[in-house]
Amino acid sequence: MKASVLILLASAVGSSACVTEILDVATFKAQKSNMDLIIDVRNWDEYTGSGDANCNSGNDKNKCNYGHHTSMSLLENTFRTDKAAVYKKDGKNTVEMALINALKACYGSQATTTKVMTSCHSGSRSGLFQDKLVEAGF
Repeated sequence: MKASVLILLASAVGSSACVTEILDVATFKAQKSNMDLIIDVRNWDEYTGSGDANCNSGNDKNKCNYGHHTSMSLLENTFRTDKAAVYKKDGKNTVEMALINALKACYGSQATTTKVMTSCHSGSRSGLFQDKLVEAGF
């Protein structure tokens, strides 16, 4: 899978977040066992590697052929048919805040110490999602 992965490590007191961009497979493999949660914020076709022609029609003609690493789980957005947690709205990437709120409710007071890795195709959607996690107290 060709993707940038971002790691969000919130300090124990929640005062600041530490973000590390992972640019290669070796670093991803070295870091993944340290994470509490590894989520993929892409759409269903990208996540499954369906080969959907519409999905592959952009700059990367194989975008929907890569699939996902087995350690990543799709953060499914049930409000959308494509299931994307981050999607375009009026030409801008948008985060489904209901997913952020659900994660915050699930982890509660442990959110500040939860280590979350987010992934997408190029890093822009996972970066935006990560920013929203930080705003929510992760």
